Amino acid sequence: MKIAHRLLLLEIHYALLSMDHFKSPSVLVFLLVLMFHSVLSQEETQPLSSHTDRLALVWLRSSLGLRAEDWPVKSDPCLIWRGINCRDGSVVGINISGFKRTRLGSQNPQLAVDALASLTNLESFNASFFALPGQIPDWFGSKLSNLRVLDLHSCSVVGAIPSSLGELLSLSIMDLSQNSLTGSIPTSIGNLAHLRRLDISGNMLSSTIPAQIGGLANLAELDLSSNRLEGSLPPEMKGLRSMRRLVVGNNRLVGVLPDDVFLALTHLEFLDLSHNYFEGKVPDYVHLSKSSLNTNCLQNMNKQRTLVECASFYSLKGLKFDDFGIPTETSPRKSHKQAIILAAILAAMILVLLLSLVLLLLLCARKRDSTNQLEDGRGGEIPAPIMGHLVEYLLTSRAWDHHLRSFNRWLFC
Repeated sequence: MKIAHRLLLLEIHYALLSMDHFKSPSVLVFLLVLMFHSVLSQEETQPLSSHTDRLALVWLRSSLGLRAEDWPVKSDPCLIWRGINCRDGSVVGINISGFKRTRLGSQNPQLAVDALASLTNLESFNASFFALPGQIPDWFGSKLSNLRVLDLHSCSVVGAIPSSLGELLSLSIMDLSQNSLTGSIPTSIGNLAHLRRLDISGNMLSSTIPAQIGGLANLAELDLSSNRLEGSLPPEMKGLRSMRRLVVGNNRLVGVLPDDVFLALTHLEFLDLSHNYFEGKVPDYVHLSKSSLNTNCLQNMNKQRTLVECASFYSLKGLKFDDFGIPTETSPRKSHKQAIILAAILAAMILVLLLSLVLLLLLCARKRDSTNQLEDGRGGEIPAPIMGHLVEYLLTSRAWDHHLRSFNRWLFC
């Protein structure tokens, strides 16, 4: 199918998604007739007339090591070459998805696509499942200004996402998923006003989600899953008014789910926040039947991470975890231990006080008896009967018994 037909199908697809009553049979019939009429009205493919495009394709064939059976060098690329789409004698689409290299080309595969810079009318480049180990060239943004589809899914691409991709102002689909991209998501992506689908999942990106991504009002599908993204969901994401499928699972995102973000996404059909570290309560308007929220730190939800795992992660990041909303209480064992210590201190104070009182009584009694003995002409020790009566008084005293009972109740309650 020619590139123009593919783009037409894409536009019809998103037109259907944007209609409130797209399930109406009459609407479907009208759109199918429109598509069929458009396909029939297309003229037959013309031969390649651009000498510059021909040289660029031959150069690309050589640098990528493509086989002759796919791109026979002596035939017309627009008419014969597999995956080449032309319009008005110029190349507008290249699809090498799943192609195989020659034996020589397989020995040292590289992302050698400098020839694309000469294809100024190129609108679509699909190299998915074709090994292109290397970094995305910086000149992509400045040289491929007409590009509408960029698909590098599973191409073994490495390095950072160049900020120059933000210059592809006509881009509607960008798929860089399942590669080994590192670094951050460039803020320049927020310039792609016509972008409808963005997939950079399955990489090793380690930045936060840029706030500029919230300016993509036409974006319907966003997949940032299976990276190492950190931070929280930016509140600017409420600007994704056309969003229907939002996937950010399997990252290291934290924080409370913002109330106003999901409330603004009125067209959202599927939400995946799983395998992160979100905390707090789930907003009431999040439809759980259309969402995946497991393996987080959310309150009152099943299949969440453990308290230890969540608290450890938040502590490692220097953040405070809400402990699943459970109020912090003093341990009963710790409280009982503190009570015992306090009771022991009070008991010791009472014992010292009683011993001091006993000693004072003994001294007073001895002094009084000594005085009496001197008056009677006798000296010596306190008589045994007096000492015995004093001890018996202390042991049978109700006050002493009261203090002992109070101490026992305090210690063993």
